[in-house]
Amino acid sequence: MAWGVVEHVVDPVALIQKAASFLNDKGVLIIHVPNAHAINRRLAVLMGTLTECEELSPFDLQIAGHRRSYSMKTLCQDIEKAGLHI
Repeated sequence: MAWGVVEHVVDPVALIQKAASFLNDKGVLIIHVPNAHAINRRLAVLMGTLTECEELSPFDLQIAGHRRSYSMKTLCQDIEKAGLHI
């Protein structure tokens, strides 16, 4: 399980690959990341404090330590780059 970790690391694909290496053939990897398209982020775009939902806010960068914000599409892309099937 990768719970709230993937958005913090330099190389998320390598992390996903490493986590998957501990699974057996029928294992399941559960990845949980903040939703780039959550209502608070959509409102921030509408209010002009973010230019797009996946942009990192000062809070993301300075307080939460996020290196990226994930949409379903971008998370799936990293999972597939890691060689896993969704």
